[in-house]
Amino acid sequence: MYVRLTRAGELDVADAADFKRFSVHLGPGQPPVDGRGVSFEPDGRTAWVDEAALRAWPGGRDDPAWQAGLSGMIDFARGHGWIDGTRIRAHVETAS
Repeated sequence: MYVRLTRAGELDVADAADFKRFSVHLGPGQPPVDGRGVSFEPDGRTAWVDEAALRAWPGGRDDPAWQAGLSGMIDFARGHGWIDGTRIRAHVETAS
């Protein structure tokens, strides 16, 4: 799955059923600016996504199977040190 920020700075999710990949996508020319639930490292190559914001995403909020898949992904990330408190580490991809 990947996360993107809308123009209003809201978190949106695409490829939501793919729990094996996790990244933040920026559109062409979109700077890595913090939004609601997403913050960026100064280098702009790493982002942190708030678990609560991800769980509240409207497309998965009321879907128990999606929430369970997300929990599994988070457990996997935790085992690799990709969790910082309640935030999930993601690499940043920029569209050209």
